[in-house]
Amino acid sequence: MRISDANARSYYLKEAAEQNWGVRTLARNINTLYYQRLLSSYDKKPVEDEMLENTKECQPSTRD
Repeated sequence: MRISDANARSYYLKEAAEQNWGVRTLARNINTLYYQRLLSSYDKKPVEDEMLENTKECQPSTRD
């Protein structure tokens, strides 16, 4: 995956490491423009909640 926007790339790298995103979650967030949606939204909580809900099955469990 290539992201031309340096700020978006840095955001995804940082969040993937901090939030322990798997490859599928990272790919989904990039493909759905998660960073851009967060920047453009006034209330970020619904965007974050939607991402967590839609990536529930992709999140690593404690057994992974």
